[in-house]
Amino acid sequence: MPILDLLGPDYMLIQFNPDVDRREFLVASERANLPITVVVAERPEGDVFRHDLLIGRFDQQVARRGNTVPPDLAVIDVLRGRGPESVHQ
Repeated sequence: MPILDLLGPDYMLIQFNPDVDRREFLVASERANLPITVVVAERPEGDVFRHDLLIGRFDQQVARRGNTVPPDLAVIDVLRGRGPESVHQ
């Protein structure tokens, strides 16, 4: 299934490496009342999917990509519209 077909109405954390610990991020997003759907998926071919984690929006925009969850979890505020404009790494 194409990755874009997985996107729903909320943010989606797409995890291409199942070994990455995402618990802290999910707890923080729940506390912030930020709905995030998690999908563990097989990594598609292509340079855009070289990172282990990707946060996508319903409109097919990539909100963040990286190999770990953000250490300070400031990305939660950005996703909620309360932080710096860019969170890309």
